[in-house]
Amino acid sequence: MGIVGLGAIGAELAAIAAPFGFRVSAIRRRVDRPAPPGVDEVCAPDRLLDLLAQSDVVVIAAPHTPDTKRLIGRREVEAMKRGALLVNVSRGKMIDDQAVVEALTDGRLGGAALDVFTTEPLAPDSPLLGPAERHRHAAHVRFDGGLLDAARRPVLGKLTAVRIGPRSPECGGQTCRILSGVSTRAC
Repeated sequence: MGIVGLGAIGAELAAIAAPFGFRVSAIRRRVDRPAPPGVDEVCAPDRLLDLLAQSDVVVIAAPHTPDTKRLIGRREVEAMKRGALLVNVSRGKMIDDQAVVEALTDGRLGGAALDVFTTEPLAPDSPLLGPAERHRHAAHVRFDGGLLDAARRPVLGKLTAVRIGPRSPECGGQTCRILSGVSTRAC
Protein backbone atom coordinates (compact mmCIF):
# COMPACT_ATOMS: atom_id res chain seq x y z
CA MET A 1 0.00 0.00 0.00
CA GLY A 2 1.23 3.47 -0.81
CA ILE A 3 0.00 6.39 1.28
CA VAL A 4 0.54 9.95 0.10
CA GLY A 5 0.44 12.13 3.21
CA LEU A 6 1.35 10.94 6.71
CA GLY A 7 -0.75 13.27 8.83
CA ALA A 8 -3.34 11.92 11.25
CA ILE A 9 -5.38 10.13 8.54
CA GLY A 10 -2.40 8.61 6.71
CA ALA A 11 -0.79 7.43 9.96
CA GLU A 12 -4.06 5.91 11.21
CA LEU A 13 -4.60 4.13 7.91
CA ALA A 14 -1.08 2.65 8.08
CA ALA A 15 -1.75 1.37 11.61
CA ILE A 16 -5.03 -0.23 10.42
CA ALA A 17 -3.50 -1.76 7.25
CA ALA A 18 -0.40 -3.29 8.87
CA PRO A 19 -2.21 -6.14 10.71
CA PHE A 20 -3.76 -7.15 7.37
CA GLY A 21 -0.27 -7.88 6.06
CA PHE A 22 0.16 -4.76 3.93
CA ARG A 23 3.67 -3.51 3.34
CA VAL A 24 3.15 0.24 3.69
CA SER A 25 5.27 2.87 1.96
CA ALA A 26 4.39 6.52 2.40
CA ILE A 27 5.22 9.94 0.99
CA ARG A 28 5.67 12.93 3.23
CA ARG A 29 7.60 16.17 3.11
CA ARG A 30 9.48 15.58 6.38
CA VAL A 31 11.37 12.35 5.76
CA ASP A 32 13.66 13.09 8.71
CA ARG A 33 10.85 12.30 11.19
CA PRO A 34 10.44 8.73 12.45
CA ALA A 35 8.00 6.50 10.60
CA PRO A 36 4.64 6.03 12.35
CA PRO A 37 3.67 2.49 13.43
CA GLY A 38 2.80 0.31 10.46
CA VAL A 39 4.88 2.30 7.94
CA ASP A 40 7.76 0.30 6.47
CA GLU A 41 9.26 3.07 4.34
CA VAL A 42 8.96 6.87 4.27
CA CYS A 43 9.81 8.57 0.97
CA ALA A 44 10.25 12.16 -0.12
CA PRO A 45 7.68 13.67 -2.54
CA ASP A 46 10.12 13.32 -5.45
CA ARG A 47 9.66 9.51 -5.17
CA LEU A 48 5.92 9.63 -5.91
CA LEU A 49 6.20 7.80 -9.25
CA ASP A 50 8.20 4.99 -7.60
CA LEU A 51 5.56 4.62 -4.87
CA LEU A 52 2.75 4.54 -7.45
CA ALA A 53 4.52 1.87 -9.53
CA GLN A 54 4.96 -0.52 -6.60
CA SER A 55 1.61 -0.13 -4.80
CA ASP A 56 -1.50 -2.33 -5.18
CA VAL A 57 -3.48 0.32 -3.29
CA VAL A 58 -2.69 4.05 -3.35
CA VAL A 59 -4.36 6.31 -0.78
CA ILE A 60 -4.24 10.09 -1.14
CA ALA A 61 -4.39 11.65 2.33
CA ALA A 62 -2.23 14.75 1.82
CA PRO A 63 -3.34 18.34 2.40
CA HIS A 64 -4.38 20.42 -0.61
CA THR A 65 -1.66 22.99 -1.25
CA PRO A 66 -0.33 24.68 -4.39
CA ASP A 67 2.23 21.83 -4.57
CA THR A 68 -0.39 19.07 -4.37
CA LYS A 69 -3.01 20.48 -6.78
CA ARG A 70 -3.52 17.83 -9.53
CA LEU A 71 -0.97 15.65 -7.74
CA ILE A 72 -2.45 12.62 -9.51
CA GLY A 73 -2.72 13.42 -13.20
CA ARG A 74 -2.44 11.37 -16.37
CA ARG A 75 1.31 10.76 -15.92
CA GLU A 76 0.84 9.53 -12.36
CA VAL A 77 -2.14 7.31 -13.23
CA GLU A 78 -0.11 5.76 -16.06
CA ALA A 79 2.75 5.11 -13.60
CA MET A 80 0.47 3.13 -11.28
CA LYS A 81 0.63 -0.64 -11.17
CA ARG A 82 -1.91 -2.15 -13.57
CA GLY A 83 -5.05 -3.12 -11.66
CA ALA A 84 -4.25 -0.95 -8.63
CA LEU A 85 -6.93 0.69 -6.50
CA LEU A 86 -6.84 4.48 -6.08
CA VAL A 87 -8.40 5.91 -2.91
CA ASN A 88 -8.80 9.65 -2.30
CA VAL A 89 -9.79 10.79 1.20
CA SER A 90 -8.16 14.20 0.78
CA ARG A 91 -9.38 16.88 -1.63
CA GLY A 92 -10.94 16.45 -5.07
CA LYS A 93 -8.69 18.97 -6.76
CA MET A 94 -5.71 16.69 -6.13
CA ILE A 95 -6.82 14.18 -8.80
CA ASP A 96 -7.46 14.56 -12.52
CA ASP A 97 -10.95 13.02 -12.71
CA GLN A 98 -10.77 12.50 -16.48
CA ALA A 99 -7.47 10.58 -16.22
CA VAL A 100 -9.05 8.33 -13.55
CA VAL A 101 -12.18 7.70 -15.67
CA GLU A 102 -10.03 6.80 -18.69
CA ALA A 103 -7.89 4.44 -16.61
CA LEU A 104 -10.99 2.75 -15.16
CA THR A 105 -12.50 2.42 -18.64
CA ASP A 106 -9.44 0.79 -20.21
CA GLY A 107 -8.66 -1.37 -17.18
CA ARG A 108 -5.39 0.25 -16.10
CA LEU A 109 -6.96 0.99 -12.71
CA GLY A 110 -8.72 -1.83 -10.93
CA GLY A 111 -10.91 0.63 -9.07
CA ALA A 112 -11.22 4.03 -7.46
CA ALA A 113 -12.72 4.86 -4.07
CA LEU A 114 -13.37 8.58 -3.97
CA ASP A 115 -14.58 10.56 -0.98
CA VAL A 116 -14.21 13.86 -2.82
CA PHE A 117 -14.36 15.10 -6.39
CA THR A 118 -12.98 18.04 -8.38
CA THR A 119 -16.53 19.40 -8.80
CA GLU A 120 -19.10 18.80 -6.06
CA PRO A 121 -21.77 17.77 -6.09
CA LEU A 122 -21.20 15.43 -9.00
CA ALA A 123 -23.48 15.99 -11.98
CA PRO A 124 -26.02 13.17 -12.45
CA ASP A 125 -24.33 12.26 -15.75
CA SER A 126 -20.79 12.22 -14.32
CA PRO A 127 -18.79 9.28 -15.64
CA LEU A 128 -17.62 8.74 -12.05
CA LEU A 129 -21.15 7.64 -11.14
CA GLY A 130 -21.60 5.07 -13.91
CA PRO A 131 -23.72 3.37 -15.19
CA ALA A 132 -21.51 0.32 -14.98
CA GLU A 133 -21.81 -0.50 -18.67
CA ARG A 134 -19.89 2.69 -19.52
CA HIS A 135 -16.81 1.08 -18.00
CA ARG A 136 -15.85 -2.32 -19.30
CA HIS A 137 -15.94 -4.83 -16.42
CA ALA A 138 -16.50 -2.06 -13.89
CA ALA A 139 -19.22 -1.54 -11.34
CA HIS A 140 -20.17 1.40 -9.18
CA VAL A 141 -21.09 0.99 -5.53
CA ARG A 142 -22.26 3.74 -3.18
CA PHE A 143 -21.98 3.18 0.56
CA ASP A 144 -21.82 5.09 3.80
CA GLY A 145 -19.42 2.88 5.71
CA GLY A 146 -21.82 -0.02 6.23
CA LEU A 147 -19.32 -2.45 4.70
CA LEU A 148 -16.59 -1.38 7.09
CA ASP A 149 -16.19 -2.53 10.66
CA ALA A 150 -16.15 0.08 13.42
CA ALA A 151 -12.35 0.18 13.61
CA ARG A 152 -12.08 1.29 9.99
CA ARG A 153 -14.95 3.79 9.87
CA PRO A 154 -13.01 6.83 11.20
CA VAL A 155 -10.61 6.66 8.24
CA LEU A 156 -12.61 5.15 5.40
CA GLY A 157 -16.24 5.40 6.50
CA LYS A 158 -17.05 8.58 4.56
CA LEU A 159 -16.30 7.15 1.14
CA THR A 160 -19.14 7.96 -1.20
CA ALA A 161 -18.21 6.25 -4.45
CA VAL A 162 -16.30 3.06 -5.09
CA ARG A 163 -15.54 1.88 -8.61
CA ILE A 164 -14.33 -1.70 -8.73
CA GLY A 165 -13.02 -3.08 -11.99
CA PRO A 166 -11.84 -6.59 -12.82
CA ARG A 167 -9.53 -8.19 -10.25
CA SER A 168 -5.99 -7.80 -11.45
CA PRO A 169 -3.76 -10.90 -11.50
CA GLU A 170 -1.09 -8.73 -9.83
CA CYS A 171 -3.40 -7.94 -6.88
CA GLY A 172 -3.00 -10.20 -3.89
CA GLY A 173 -6.60 -9.65 -2.86
CA GLN A 174 -5.68 -6.94 -0.36
CA THR A 175 -7.97 -4.37 -1.95
CA CYS A 176 -10.91 -6.65 -1.17
CA ARG A 177 -9.75 -7.15 2.41
CA ILE A 178 -9.45 -3.49 3.34
CA LEU A 179 -12.80 -2.56 1.81
CA SER A 180 -14.91 -5.43 3.08
CA GLY A 181 -12.89 -7.32 5.67
CA VAL A 182 -13.09 -10.64 3.78
CA SER A 183 -10.14 -12.97 3.55
CA THR A 184 -7.72 -13.00 0.61
CA ARG A 185 -9.06 -16.40 -0.49
CA ALA A 186 -12.56 -14.94 -0.86
CA CYS A 187 -11.30 -12.30 -3.30
